Amino acid sequence: MLNLRKGLPRAVPVALGGDAIAMVRPATALEVARATATVSTQLAGLIAAEDAAALVAAALGEEFAGADFTDPEWVAAASQQLALVELAVFCVESWDGVAVDDTLVSPTREILALLLRDSVIAAKIRAAIEANVHEAQAEGEGSPVSPPGAGAAGESTAPDVDPPPHRVH
Repeated sequence: MLNLRKGLPRAVPVALGGDAIAMVRPATALEVARATATVSTQLAGLIAAEDAAALVAAALGEEFAGADFTDPEWVAAASQQLALVELAVFCVESWDGVAVDDTLVSPTREILALLLRDSVIAAKIRAAIEANVHEAQAEGEGSPVSPPGAGAAGESTAPDVDPPPHRVH
């Protein structure tokens, strides 16, 4: 049975470290589409002009300072990080215990980008945002396909069954 729900998914607490906790909900299909569209526009700007790179540099961090956006691997890495920031803007509803320079802060795009530079925190938030995907897989949907030819290559484990008796009509 497929059980559809109205409204946004419920947020769940995500431990960020120390006593910091964020309330993060799974992304909706529309939010994923919006994030993808935003990132596509940003990446087109990065590829087209160096000035655009400066606008996105704050979200990507120092590790992207020497990025070569003509290299497909750099573009893919930037795309993944920017998409996570965009989805976090939609899905991080609130938090407690997050500070910058000992001052408590709200979850703004800039602060989320800074927070998501930590790979452990990024993985936790990504998991919460993608929770609907993981839930569907846990319910058995999206099972992996058997490799081609696996049935013919392996031995049967089922016992042989005698054929049914021949009936004369």
